[in-house]
Amino acid sequence: MFVDGDDELPVGSILSLKKHTDNKKADIVIGSYQTIYDTKIVPHLNQCSVLNGYELARKIISGEIMGSPCMRLYKRELFSNDSLNFDRDLVRGEDLLMNLELCSRVTSAKTISDIVYHYNMRGTSTMNSFITTLEYEKKFRGMVENLVSTYELSNLEREKISNLLYVAEIKGLLYAFYSNLRNCENPSIDNKKIGQELRTKRINYYQFLSMGLKFKLLYIAISVKLPCVLMRRFA
Repeated sequence: MFVDGDDELPVGSILSLKKHTDNKKADIVIGSYQTIYDTKIVPHLNQCSVLNGYELARKIISGEIMGSPCMRLYKRELFSNDSLNFDRDLVRGEDLLMNLELCSRVTSAKTISDIVYHYNMRGTSTMNSFITTLEYEKKFRGMVENLVSTYELSNLEREKISNLLYVAEIKGLLYAFYSNLRNCENPSIDNKKIGQELRTKRINYYQFLSMGLKFKLLYIAISVKLPCVLMRRFA
């Protein structure tokens, strides 16, 4: 298992995960977690389910299951020489790549409702302080697509996962735009390129519905070329 240095494991968390391994039949057991902010605690509870590797990959790509390696127990035999061998220039997202690489060998993964992890949200964390760029997002999305292209899938499965990858690409660009808008003193240069790229992307009604509220608002604002000064009010 993996634990970030500034997070916490509640008492009994490892035992909670271990009791669901079904005598090592499950390749991965994924627990629920709490995000702890300065002023509130937000629980993220899984529905109890059993997934194969393809189903797990879909849920990770869609964001339904976090791409982090934390709050879960892995069977050690899942890991290959390539599981941790990613580009060292990656600042954000290497954990998602690792999980997608593992999914190609997963037979059974379990999600459980037990809270096994306390994720401390800090303003100085990589997720909150890293300013992403259009070039970084394109490079990262290319790595994700290369990994998924190695899966043995039916035509229908490949079509479904391609749809999720397309929505994830748009959400990644929206996140890049948002992080620059929120953190950069002068975000207009980087965001101009990101905004131009986003306006070349077209999504259908169901793809739009699958995005969170902030992504939807930002997508609309960029599409109508709302001035950055106004967009910063909800960033």
